[in-house]
Amino acid sequence: MTELTKTALLALRRAAGTRGQVLKALRAAAGIAGMTAAVEAGISYATLSALENDHGNPAESTLQALASYYGVQIGDLYPA
Repeated sequence: MTELTKTALLALRRAAGTRGQVLKALRAAAGIAGMTAAVEAGISYATLSALENDHGNPAESTLQALASYYGVQIGDLYPA
């Protein structure tokens, strides 16, 4: 997955109002489908979909898997 510059990541986080919006924006920036992101991050598509729609309370391991997949820190999954 292509990493965002720090400036682009900050802009993305500032534009997002929720963690789900950050996750959707990261995926959109990467130009990948939800199913692809879920499989490659090692989580279920249902989990990714729920998180992108601001449902559920994910385990830290799920957030770490997504952060690792997108090449960011866990804190970067939240709006700035």
